[in-house]
Amino acid sequence: MPLRSGGAGRPVFVVHSIIGIAEELKPLAGALPAGRPVYGLRSPGLEPSETPFRRVEDLAAAYLRRICAVQPRGPYVLAGFSFGGQIAFEMARRLREEGEDIELLALIDTGFRRRDLPLSARLRAKFSWACQAVRRLTARRPHEWLPHPRRALRTWRAQRDENWQVQIAMADALPPLPPRRRAVLEGNVAAARAYAPRPYPGVIHYFQAADRRGRHDDPVPGWQKLSRGVRLFRIPGEHASMIQEPHVRVLAREIAACLVQRPSRAPDGAPVREIEPHFARS
Repeated sequence: MPLRSGGAGRPVFVVHSIIGIAEELKPLAGALPAGRPVYGLRSPGLEPSETPFRRVEDLAAAYLRRICAVQPRGPYVLAGFSFGGQIAFEMARRLREEGEDIELLALIDTGFRRRDLPLSARLRAKFSWACQAVRRLTARRPHEWLPHPRRALRTWRAQRDENWQVQIAMADALPPLPPRRRAVLEGNVAAARAYAPRPYPGVIHYFQAADRRGRHDDPVPGWQKLSRGVRLFRIPGEHASMIQEPHVRVLAREIAACLVQRPSRAPDGAPVREIEPHFARS
């Protein structure tokens, strides 16, 4: 579906998150500079005549047919938010196998299966979790000489139970998902869990939320081992807010800068080092 019309440049194709709805990316489409039309892709299964897919490979094949109907030849600009980054990655990989050029592959805070991460990344995630647990158990109040781990453990359990009750209350307060939306969500969740990406002979531009509180796994090393390199951009906000105002303007600005500064294809065999551009520019 067109998220923004107009412009003579090559289109930008953006892929939905796990919920399968393209409209969530309208703020990003509106924040990108004029000159390129922006198209959003939505999950099959939202219409009565459609059946939800349960494999990233099937979603990528279906979306490529839609994309090629709009733009028959490359170079292509592909971006995916969260789960959509997996689909964008698979599409880019298939296009490169067919000899097409990828102008930009942008993964926006896209996860990577923990068991497929490099060993060093898995160990760092476990270490991060352990450090958080130690800090919680050794916390002291201002007037105390020694920590009270048992009290800290009780407090943590009480907070966990309270958070769970809040989540239940919020779920009960929200209207249930329509059957088609629920089927699409369940299909996308199954696809994300089953997807085992294969190597991609290009560069990935990865846009990561700067606020990662409570998230111990770092997916970047996983994507780095499958590609010729990852260029890392940290965007203010957390996973959900990075595609909303005001943070989406920073995200759009960084994506636009990549489109302006980067050639359509890096020389084959050229080394690509990981970089981390600044996001605090005004």
